Amino acid sequence: MRIRLLLLTAFATALPTVAQTTVTLAPDRDTSIYNTGGCNDLSNGAGTRLIAGNSLSGTRRALMHFDIAGSLPAGATILQVELDLTMLQVSIANPGNAHNFTLSRLEADWGEAGSFAGGGQGGGGIAQPGDTDWCDNFHPASQWTNPGGDFTADESAAARVGIVTFQRYTFPSSMALIDDVQAWLDGTLPNYGWILRGQEGGTATARAFGSREDGANFPRLHVTYIQGFGFWGGCDAPVEPQLVVDASVGLGRAAVGNTFRLQIQPGSSAPIQSPTFILGTTALPGGSPLPPPFGCDLHVAPDVWVGPADAAQGLTLNLPLNPAMIGTRLFWQGLGLSPNTSLVMTNGHVSNFRP
Repeated sequence: MRIRLLLLTAFATALPTVAQTTVTLAPDRDTSIYNTGGCNDLSNGAGTRLIAGNSLSGTRRALMHFDIAGSLPAGATILQVELDLTMLQVSIANPGNAHNFTLSRLEADWGEAGSFAGGGQGGGGIAQPGDTDWCDNFHPASQWTNPGGDFTADESAAARVGIVTFQRYTFPSSMALIDDVQAWLDGTLPNYGWILRGQEGGTATARAFGSREDGANFPRLHVTYIQGFGFWGGCDAPVEPQLVVDASVGLGRAAVGNTFRLQIQPGSSAPIQSPTFILGTTALPGGSPLPPPFGCDLHVAPDVWVGPADAAQGLTLNLPLNPAMIGTRLFWQGLGLSPNTSLVMTNGHVSNFRP
């Protein structure tokens, strides 16, 4: 049985207060790769600058990786992602124009070792074992599928970088950046970081940015998140069932115009009979008891949907393509009975509808 989400004509406007947290991360590895007309052994793993754009001798690109899973709490919902880069030098051959720079999600792993480029670091240094260069993702043992890096065709973010040096330029938050970080946190996509590219169709468009080795001018990734509501334990079961979003259905998250699925993961204490879901845009404070024989509190105002789960103890929802829903918080709660009609599962979560 397929159950469709029934939306009210208007969402509740008085949403509960949810604490937001912003963390600032530095890369745990970054480097630059250099195209001088073909494969070469040039890199800058230990350098203090990241180079991107076109120089007089070829194209430069920069790679950066942030430890998302090790820095954010599991189950968090990402609200905003911004990247700040400090620009240190413009190409002396074309210093007077601003250029577009983009971030794309990398699709293969890569390494950072001890290569170091001298001078302004625009020419690269000799790659060391484990470094990344234009053709090798791990020099000299393995190669990119595509010279210059394997990355998505779609860009995750873009910024216009001018000519003022020692100024931070921000890649503003976008749904693609948010989705990248959310997927890396949830483990639905491997985290290989991003590749930074400048304007590669022109001459002398390159910029030098501070790398993680520059203690004052390193890249700064700002991530704002909220933590899911997973604190409503069962009443009589030592190991309560849990509610999760099925990553294999749709986009694996609550996205407008798409399908997603809530799934019960049974606990080890008691089987579940007749599970029911409650969904709403308003969370209720503690002390809102359910009637007997239930002994736990109701934690979600059912202003969006309430009803039984399907035979597989899940709920598949088809979210309408409604831009007004984007950013709205969705809370859900699952209720299940053990054979003696005691409540054994009540668990909530919070998510934001996304495009």
